[in-house]
Amino acid sequence: MKDILNDYFNGEQISLTKQIVKSIETRHERHDNKINLNNIHSAMNELENVFATPLPTVEESVTMVISKNQLETMITYLNECKVHGFMFTIAPILRTLTSGKYSNSVPNFFNLPCEYNLEQLKLYIEGNENVEGLRGLYEQYKATKEELDKLYK
Repeated sequence: MKDILNDYFNGEQISLTKQIVKSIETRHERHDNKINLNNIHSAMNELENVFATPLPTVEESVTMVISKNQLETMITYLNECKVHGFMFTIAPILRTLTSGKYSNSVPNFFNLPCEYNLEQLKLYIEGNENVEGLRGLYEQYKATKEELDKLYK
């Protein structure tokens, strides 16, 4: 390495040559050790399991999320053709689940405590033009891992 640099600088810039050689050696020493990626591999395995999990049916989703009392109230309104009552009952639920604030906005309407609404979850999982979601990160991880596996086989 030193000879190549000396040839390049025509024997001049000796102190610069020494600095470059020292810098390369130091960097090589720091990066010679293998990086422990076990936590990343574990997290990506968890994501793979989550993405492979079949989605619940609409019926299962509704009964898991909306409380039994609210469902009974909505069914009663529909059976009695009281559309206005149904609409007033479902409006705050719909707003909360899609774009509103989940916590404390509609007390006793839900079975599950949750921090995020549907739009926040979609952004978190799928991302958008400004933010890489978990699915995108997972796909990049898989592609990178495949490339590295090819190199080291």
